[in-house]
Amino acid sequence: MTLTIGVAGMDHLHLLELVQGLVDAGATTAAHVPDGELLGLYEGWRTDSVPTALPDLLADPAIDLVVTAGIPSERAEVAVAALQAGKHVLTAKPGVTTLADLDRVQAAAARAGRRWTVLFTERFTNRATSEAIRLARSGAVGEVVHLIGSGPHALNQEGRPAWFFEADRSGGILADLASHQVDQFLAVTGDLGAEVTHSFVGNVSCPEHPAFSDLGTLRLVGRTPAGTPVVGDHRVDLLSPAGLGTWGDVRLTIVGTEGTLEVRANVDPAGEPGEEHLIHVDGEGTRRVDCSQVDVDWAGRLVADLADDGSRLLSQDHVVTATRLALVAQRDAQAWGCRREPAGRRGSHRDQGGRVPVAVTPDGVRELRRHDVTVLIQAGAGAGAAIPDEAYEDAGAQIVNEAAEVWRRAELICKVKEPLAAEFEHFRPGLAVFTFLHLAAYPKVAEALLAHRVTGIAYETVQTGDGGLPLLAPMSEVAGRMSIQVGANLLERHHGGRGVLLGGVPGVRPARVSVVGAGNVGWSAARMAAGLGADVDLLDKNVDRLRWVDEVRTGSITTLASNHGQVARSVAEADLLIGAVLVPGGRAPTVVSEEMVRGMKPGAVIVDIAVDQGLRRNDPRDHPRGANLRAPRGGALCGGQHPRGGAQHLHLRAHQRDPAVPERPGPPRRGGRGRRRPGADAGPQHRGRTHDQPGGRRLDRTPGRRPVAGALRPHRLTGAPIIVGTVRP
Repeated sequence: MTLTIGVAGMDHLHLLELVQGLVDAGATTAAHVPDGELLGLYEGWRTDSVPTALPDLLADPAIDLVVTAGIPSERAEVAVAALQAGKHVLTAKPGVTTLADLDRVQAAAARAGRRWTVLFTERFTNRATSEAIRLARSGAVGEVVHLIGSGPHALNQEGRPAWFFEADRSGGILADLASHQVDQFLAVTGDLGAEVTHSFVGNVSCPEHPAFSDLGTLRLVGRTPAGTPVVGDHRVDLLSPAGLGTWGDVRLTIVGTEGTLEVRANVDPAGEPGEEHLIHVDGEGTRRVDCSQVDVDWAGRLVADLADDGSRLLSQDHVVTATRLALVAQRDAQAWGCRREPAGRRGSHRDQGGRVPVAVTPDGVRELRRHDVTVLIQAGAGAGAAIPDEAYEDAGAQIVNEAAEVWRRAELICKVKEPLAAEFEHFRPGLAVFTFLHLAAYPKVAEALLAHRVTGIAYETVQTGDGGLPLLAPMSEVAGRMSIQVGANLLERHHGGRGVLLGGVPGVRPARVSVVGAGNVGWSAARMAAGLGADVDLLDKNVDRLRWVDEVRTGSITTLASNHGQVARSVAEADLLIGAVLVPGGRAPTVVSEEMVRGMKPGAVIVDIAVDQGLRRNDPRDHPRGANLRAPRGGALCGGQHPRGGAQHLHLRAHQRDPAVPERPGPPRRGGRGRRRPGADAGPQHRGRTHDQPGGRRLDRTPGRRPVAGALRPHRLTGAPIIVGTVRP
């Protein structure tokens, strides 16, 4: 295959390396867009390339591959346009500068059936690095357990363009330089489910560019094909001293159970001349590895891959994952030297979009101050919601730098997520915690609350006088609506779905959506799906609730009394299945069996909103999407943790059991509340228990005693302690 290339974007010297490699592999340069800082240099070099406007270059059927090394923030636009025009794309790193741009490029490549490749030159043009990775994967050091990578570079400030110092245009040091280290970690482990656990960026040498970062670190965690956990610690910087004699002392150390491999890409501290040094240490001794014959013909492999859609150089999934992890590290990076994350920003407190939930707004602070309540806000707590510290200060709050100080001084802690294990050290007798607790899913939180005599008030179990759940209901509505949005997206063909449009088009049947559970979650999902034109089955055991739905429904919603057979038939016909069976404060019953899932249409999608509280519980904080089960014959199977709504913490979840939770009789509640008002609570009525368990838990009705906020009682079906959320006046 003779490859014909066009060039669009000439602002980085990597362009010359990319084009030279392709030309050496037999490619020809046909055209280029006459723009960019390297234009003169390029035109003087590639005299066979014709200056051409971008639309004309993309319309040229002779051009197979578009090469771009423009300003990083502009590379996504070029890539998307080229892919839409049916061209393959090769780009210097970073290929994009935002996660949104990455999603656009990935979708365009999938639709066009073309390849988008980012060349990670620190691996593919360095023989020692390539050989070290090959040896590690062949078992030369046993099972790999740790990678230590560093990518120091020289700043050369005077020679850098202005955009280099602007993070929104360059992408930032981790998105840019650290993408090499991420690529190497993935190449060694082969784990495309690897995750970034934390990252830092800082500016220690460029005070004239205060928003610039000249060093950064990140930690990756993953597993080898054998399942061995691997940790990767990586650092990049622009601090190489002038006396080094080269642009950077790039290193990679691979530690295994039976030895180590150490790469010194450009400098040998022992004084050996040249570059590409590799040292192998194992049970037989220490030796240098001759890398002079290692094949680094990346361009030849790329040309072959483009000819037959192979993966000799890189798979498309590898490119996307490496880019995504570097972008996530950049997005989530803390300030250099920061000891603690801002309130609510540890671990799973972030949602999928990187936003940080915060429990109170400035208006809420004002209301509390009107009642003479002192409010402490940790610095940066509102950043994820675009609320600056100044807004809280203007409302009367005190800004506190450290989370530990907030825990120490406060009598009532308001959060959004359940307390993490790292926060248990702050528990003390007399403290009250007001947050989503989900104790059926996280019994260790309940154990810690009990052990430290902390009062816990769970958002999801606080009730109004009529049995409603006012704090859970809004989140239930969000979760229900988002489930349809997520499911509709996953039904698209490029995500592996059936290629079905929910509302159909004239002459084509709309999608079938089955919603199991008709509480606030299920009703919100059903309304959303019907509003988009889908045919909707809404199943529930509570006939009164179904009557209420029939009275107020809009669109094509069919209400069905739930039983095993009815569920099985509806699931089998569904393009999209929504699991909305919730027991606030307890585990949800499981009504869809694995057998039902296997009987679904090829490419069907399941979105289970209660995935963290089923009888076969998964922890949405621990499992990446794709961790547990295959989807129904090529479809998508995902779950979202209710009630934080939407697409965060998505991962695979299988339903293993299907019987409904048996009804257990109990005394009627006082005040005529033995029967729920249809639509009153956020949890669906599928569970068939309506007597003494408001929201799935039991109140203490001992004569002479009143329900007390935070009283712990065992859930009578699961045995897990749960918090009664009834607030005493």
